[in-house]
Amino acid sequence: AVVSTQSTGVPFVVEMLRMGSEVVLAANSRPALNDITAHELRVLLPQIAPLAPTIAEAWDTGRLRVVDNGSGSPCLDLSRVSQHVADECADCDLIVIEGMGRAVHTNFNCTFARESLKLAVIKNKWLCDQFNCPMFA
Repeated sequence: AVVSTQSTGVPFVVEMLRMGSEVVLAANSRPALNDITAHELRVLLPQIAPLAPTIAEAWDTGRLRVVDNGSGSPCLDLSRVSQHVADECADCDLIVIEGMGRAVHTNFNCTFARESLKLAVIKNKWLCDQFNCPMFA
């Protein structure tokens, strides 16, 4: 699975790893708001591995990898992702797009040739009105 991540989603990723999945975390190449960057993930994952055996095993065996997505924005223009992300997506069976900017603002109507999940907490009143949902749903 390729997970376009920002600053959340760790429990979901850990559960996918527990089930034996390979997970590629596609994170921003450059800072944007509070989103984690690929560089920060590469530094952080080995540091938290001693506290999280599932992450440690997956990181050590290459079942958990990090790639730069080519972006420095809270949104994600899929026509401009890095070649690394494009290559990983070509072979994956699931694409996960996480965050309001990525999943709703820029890719809500995107369709994929494989299974996908678009996950977001709606934090904008105008969007809540469009989706007829409560704030932070």
